[in-house]
Amino acid sequence: MAPRSRRPLLCSLGGGVVASFAGCLSVLGGGIDPESHVEDWHEGPVRGRAAPLDAERTVETNSDLDRACGWAAADAVERAVLDRVDRAPTLRVEYTRSTALPEEVERGVLVQRVLHIGPSGEVQRTPEIGFETLADATPATVGVALTSEAGATTCGHSVYVLDTYQQAD
Repeated sequence: MAPRSRRPLLCSLGGGVVASFAGCLSVLGGGIDPESHVEDWHEGPVRGRAAPLDAERTVETNSDLDRACGWAAADAVERAVLDRVDRAPTLRVEYTRSTALPEEVERGVLVQRVLHIGPSGEVQRTPEIGFETLADATPATVGVALTSEAGATTCGHSVYVLDTYQQAD
């Protein structure tokens, strides 16, 4: 049996950002069809396909080590992806608990290809890297050994690639 999806609920709630992360917009606000501007636009997240990534980081924090470890994981993924691809202006990497993640994943790392939309709805910049190329360059998981003044911890997160858009104010 296929896992339940939150997509119908999120799509019905509306809201450009929530809807774009949920992968339910075939036409964006202002009548822009992302598929007419981005040849290989994907609805919904896809797991990274590269080998798992392991990293060690030292940070200066006395606060939440689990959250710091997640941010370090996103940073390690971003550095690895940028080393593997050279078209980064339309990429964004973040540690998140976004609704864009599969339902069974509470927190993870998202590598996003971003379609930039102007304030009046015009396309300003399209992703400069193919979705499949990006998925192939993105690790499936990231593990981090983190040390700080507050102690040490380890964390591991799944990594997903997602097409999304950002509209300027």
